[in-house]
Amino acid sequence: MNCCPSADIDILPNGIKVREKLIQADGHTLQFFPFRTIQSVRYNHTRGEGGILTIWILAHGLSAAGLSYRYSFPCTDSGQKVFEDILAGL
Repeated sequence: MNCCPSADIDILPNGIKVREKLIQADGHTLQFFPFRTIQSVRYNHTRGEGGILTIWILAHGLSAAGLSYRYSFPCTDSGQKVFEDILAGL
């Protein structure tokens, strides 16, 4: 298992930009999730197994129901920095 995080997550004023690295295919995927507001952010870390970052957003055009974006950080607590960057930007 590759323990390097394979995604860069940028929290912008109007959305979340995610660039996932496709390590075996030597490529990448870009995704953008527009939102009106971030409803909640959660980060769970288990030593040796990595962590999961979950971001609930209220997307444009949706009613009160939110949309969840979830990303798994392999092997390390590298998601902690992303979590702290999100909190600092709110």
